[in-house]
Amino acid sequence: DRAYGGLSDLVFGTFGQLDTELFIRIARDGYASWHGAPAFFPGFPLLLQVVHVPFGSYLVAGVLLSLVAAGLGAWAIAEIARPTTGERGARDAVLYLALFPTAAVFTAVYSDAVCLAFSAAAFLAAMRRRPGPCSATGRSRRATGPRSRIS
Repeated sequence: DRAYGGLSDLVFGTFGQLDTELFIRIARDGYASWHGAPAFFPGFPLLLQVVHVPFGSYLVAGVLLSLVAAGLGAWAIAEIARPTTGERGARDAVLYLALFPTAAVFTAVYSDAVCLAFSAAAFLAAMRRRPGPCSATGRSRRATGPRSRIS
């Protein structure tokens, strides 16, 4: 998939790595379009399909979706850290997240940023003793990737 041509293809194409084409294909054509598609959870392609509408490009929508989700995940991590580590600890937690060697996937058209946002939001809701939002974000997280230690 392409952005809008010229420079935008170069800029957004930089973020089109790893399994970008597969996520875009699933969002555009469904799971029947590729025999290995069941290995990809439906949450990210579904969000990509919805976010694509106003932008007209799956690549642009996917990059923006990942960047916004990564930002929301970073915010939630800061909120999780703040009560026990203070303001400086919250900033450091976000800095460590951003500098972690695999953090590059948060800018790619890939499900990791959305998974981070839902996981951190679920943990934050649990900390604040809000079972409804915890359940909703936790269940949404399960649609974006395989089971992990906290979900």
